[in-house]
Amino acid sequence: MAAPTETKAPHADLPLPPLEIARAAGPLDRTDPYVGYERIGRMCRNAIVTRLPADWTWEGRSALDFGCGAGRVLRHFAPEADRCEFHGCDIYEPAIAWAGKHLSPPFNLFVSGEIPPLKLPNASFDLIWATSVFTHMVHETWSSWMLELHRLLKSGGILMASYRGETQHWMLGEPWDDELIGMNVIRAGMDWNHGGPIVSHSEWWLRAHWGRAFEIVSIEEKELEEQGLVVMRRRDVTLTPEELDRPEPDEPRELSAAIHQGRQLYAEAAEQRRIARDLTRRVGELARPRDSTLGELQDVQRQLAGLEREHARVTQSRSWRMTEPLRRAGNTLRGRVRARGPRT
Repeated sequence: MAAPTETKAPHADLPLPPLEIARAAGPLDRTDPYVGYERIGRMCRNAIVTRLPADWTWEGRSALDFGCGAGRVLRHFAPEADRCEFHGCDIYEPAIAWAGKHLSPPFNLFVSGEIPPLKLPNASFDLIWATSVFTHMVHETWSSWMLELHRLLKSGGILMASYRGETQHWMLGEPWDDELIGMNVIRAGMDWNHGGPIVSHSEWWLRAHWGRAFEIVSIEEKELEEQGLVVMRRRDVTLTPEELDRPEPDEPRELSAAIHQGRQLYAEAAEQRRIARDLTRRVGELARPRDSTLGELQDVQRQLAGLEREHARVTQSRSWRMTEPLRRAGNTLRGRVRARGPRT
């Protein structure tokens, strides 16, 4: 695919998001936080436009940035927005809220749920790209979302998606081995505020599974710095998520990769149990001094409750009510004595 589209800079007057929103797209440069944000956005744009078909034209087209954040990549398509209808979606509501206020128009932005579908009709787009999206989708969601993008593409439409391959093997904490890595998930239970799960793919697995719904045009390992890029064209097939996810027949690496994935998950579970035990022990140590203080406070509360009961018993007795006039007279007399002051 050699696209004739020339790479252009975005409009200079397009604003950049606040740093707390920009950081959600990935780490920022410490000295100039927006340098990396802009550079990666331009790099992704360049990778997309240079892999479009030679006869591609933006005129009358529609495109979707799936997982657009605050528009890190999308904003670099502003020069084409007068010819192509661009949409972007993301599950991170603050990013979409900011982008909707500052980048729309020309871009159409909306919040996506964590599971499909998107509220769009079939065959809505000629082009969809997803950068740093399937690199975080675990086994329960990836196939459903892949088929949702398949539904949204027109016949022969193009999908480009980034993936983590051998270049990022350091994230696994072990050497890369195609025999052991198919679709590999680590940190499966990690909260999204801390980066979420990390998903790696071997090329053989991508061709076997993604290739069921799409014709694989190219797989390039280092196209997006440490992430690779898969360029695909929609096949006119009907599949279920289960059919997309099932092991490839007669592929022995499916079994070895599944066994390896299981061992990784067991190791992660064991580590989580160790962390939980350590936290329980530390909480116990912190709570012990407080237990003593709490016990003393409870003793005081019990004594106070006893005094209140005794006071209520006395003040409600017959003798207390009968001597009420004498107490009032005594209080009046003491008040007059204090008013006169001591004798000289």
